[in-house]
Amino acid sequence: MKRKRALLVLLSVALCFATGIEAKSITVFSSALPEETSEGTFLLHVVARLEEEELLESLYLKGPGIDQEIPVFVFGEELCAQCPVTLTAPDFSDFSLFFQLDDGAFAYPLLSFGNVLFSAETASLSLETEISGQHIVQAGEYLYRIAQLYQSSVAFLEILNQTDTHIFPGQVLRLGTVKAPKSPIVLSISLSDCHLTVFWEGTPLRTYPVAVGRGQSTKPGTYFITRKIPNPALYWEGEYIHPLAPINGLGTWWLELSNPQYGIHGTNRPWEIGKRVSHGCIRMFNEDIEQLQRLLPIGTIVMIN
Repeated sequence: MKRKRALLVLLSVALCFATGIEAKSITVFSSALPEETSEGTFLLHVVARLEEEELLESLYLKGPGIDQEIPVFVFGEELCAQCPVTLTAPDFSDFSLFFQLDDGAFAYPLLSFGNVLFSAETASLSLETEISGQHIVQAGEYLYRIAQLYQSSVAFLEILNQTDTHIFPGQVLRLGTVKAPKSPIVLSISLSDCHLTVFWEGTPLRTYPVAVGRGQSTKPGTYFITRKIPNPALYWEGEYIHPLAPINGLGTWWLELSNPQYGIHGTNRPWEIGKRVSHGCIRMFNEDIEQLQRLLPIGTIVMIN
């Protein structure tokens, strides 16, 4: 049987379980642990950071084709669990890590993609913000108009103020900039090939066909995802087009980029995927973006080249 050097890496997440007043935390590290295994077998690595009096009694991985107890051991001041597991399920299959602690059992959802298990809870990455001023909302103002006034974006204002588009007169809005740190998942979009490739820590996991802008309408550069909107409405030349309307070209998801002129979205014209036909945005098959968005937190880096 052919052997290969393989890794299983888990997206770095903090698993916080509320148990009464106190909270327990288990951290799943993104591991770089090489292991010679048969094809399809990978090394699962989990590290638990608990209070001294706490005890991680057992850990289980459950999902399609897997119901496996993972041995727990102590390494230094940390409790660890690692073992080889075989992933045979298709991409976007649901798994769970079950933790048996001294006062209860807890589960954390995982999602398979490219033979990697990721956290199924895509909270925002830790974005870097810099406050430069403030704005007091006046009667009749709305977030889009305020963003235009300060040459910002609705997404940046939402992130800076931890709010949605609903604002009220007298509300004080923070103004400033938002930057994304290095993200473990990176989307690389090739304009020449009309492909979007998902990278995890530099390793390509999967490539999707996309439609890109005609001519020079899609500007190369490095961006990051700032908003994720399901079933988006479309505003086109002053007209409001309802979500999922036959003439709404955004499809089922809108992933806005840090340059709000651009986004990754679904389509109502699947026959155009693979071509240079858009006004600058990146189009995907609806079924592809519906699945892929589950992996992508706010702050995910997008490189267009």
